[in-house]
Amino acid sequence: MDLYLQAGIKKLSKSTLTLWKGAIFAGMFIALGGYASQIATMETGSKVVASCVFPVGLIMVVLTGSELFTGNNLLIIPVLAGKEDTKSLLRNLCLSWLGNGIGALFIGLCAAYIAPDEVKALLQQTAAAKMSAPVPTLFVKAILCNILVCVAVYGATTATETAGKLLAAFFPTMAFVLCGFEHSIANMYYFAGDAFLSSSFGEGVSKLMAALLHNLIPVTAGNLVGGVLIVGCGLWLASGQKWPAKA
Repeated sequence: MDLYLQAGIKKLSKSTLTLWKGAIFAGMFIALGGYASQIATMETGSKVVASCVFPVGLIMVVLTGSELFTGNNLLIIPVLAGKEDTKSLLRNLCLSWLGNGIGALFIGLCAAYIAPDEVKALLQQTAAAKMSAPVPTLFVKAILCNILVCVAVYGATTATETAGKLLAAFFPTMAFVLCGFEHSIANMYYFAGDAFLSSSFGEGVSKLMAALLHNLIPVTAGNLVGGVLIVGCGLWLASGQKWPAKA
């Protein structure tokens, strides 16, 4: 807990510009993991293989110290410890979500331009499937997703060796992809790629707005429940700390 607390305080003290840059990179890394996993699906037809490829995105986030919204849900811990205030947490989460979106949009644009036709079709199928799922299902899947992601980030942050960081990030991330759970930032990539494959600018904008309302908002809410409430607050209480400490 102490190791994560120190890392969390450092994250919350970053300047706005530094936070923005780290968030854009994190969005790109997660999107690249999504793109690579779809290439794996095309080449092997195996969901297991694709699930083993996707974690490269979170591994890049962890090793570079960039700012991923879902992992940063754990920054509730410095707030509970009384080391930071709620305003700093909200600032980080809002800016990291927006910055992640910019990074994911960029990779979605690139994928729409360079991806093989099979991957373009898979992008569209993935986006359609995520839009057809009921909102309550999306919400619950998002909760479960960020339980796994935050455990991965917590383990990777507190590991002292690179090998430990890789292993901590890999297995929970593989599990959430294999289970088909909902990750708001990965979804940004899928919807961006689908939008950029549209026949017109207006159609692409309409798709993004529909995706925001039907998928990204409830998935983001579910990610927050899984990350902030269940893992962040849960780990704080499980460590025997008081609830909450006073700043």
